[in-house]
Amino acid sequence: MIHTKSLVASVLFSAAAFNANATLTTYSSGGIDLVYSSVSDITWTADGNLLGSMMESQGFDTVVNAILAASPVIHDTPNQYDGSYYDHWHYDGNYTLSAEDFNYGFLGQTNWFGAMGFVNYLNSINYAGSNQWSLPSAGDNPTWGFDITDSQWGQLYYTELGLTRLATENDVNGGIFGNGQLDGSSETNIEPFSDIQINFYWMATEDVARAYQFDPAHGFQWIDDKPFSGYAWAVTPGQISSVPVPAAVWLFSTSLFGLMAASRRKR
Repeated sequence: MIHTKSLVASVLFSAAAFNANATLTTYSSGGIDLVYSSVSDITWTADGNLLGSMMESQGFDTVVNAILAASPVIHDTPNQYDGSYYDHWHYDGNYTLSAEDFNYGFLGQTNWFGAMGFVNYLNSINYAGSNQWSLPSAGDNPTWGFDITDSQWGQLYYTELGLTRLATENDVNGGIFGNGQLDGSSETNIEPFSDIQINFYWMATEDVARAYQFDPAHGFQWIDDKPFSGYAWAVTPGQISSVPVPAAVWLFSTSLFGLMAASRRKR
């Protein structure tokens, strides 16, 4: 005989176990590949260097000019870098973007201001059906170092991808390659993502004239001056469009309904 209380307890336990093993979910919106993070409740672009890919396919000047047209001025915490590229000494919280903020030699590499301009541009074109793109957050209490799991980058690296830090040569299982070393290339593919750059990525969180970064090659969160170079990886809240229910969840629900029906028949 199946007892209802035992059934409910079993269901709650199974649901808790399922939620405790959250996974990344791949989906698409408008023909664009995306990845939903259930831990951070955000969507990442599957392309880890979308800005560079756009520049490669559309041309550097075309993409940069589109960014400048959509977001000519970046509003930030007033600091010594405000003003245009050649006039950084106006503390008014307005930074005028120029082509000089983007690296022609390494497509996709830009300073923090250019990274902010890039996500603003994505919002202006409603990329993949969203106008809420941003750089990832460093969390409510941002800090720097290894093993930081309260930033959106740290949650992706440590919690969802299950990677470990690469702090020294003795960390034989550390780093983005999981073998304690770098392979010397500039990018790598880590399922379900592609083209992840072996360099720092900018985050939205500011510290006046500096902003937070994350290094996926080592699992290190850092803070650096806004004019320095890094990469931009855009995220948007939640899921842009509905995601098909994973097969495991469908089977679990089907079994649950079957057990409940059997319980009612026996009663």
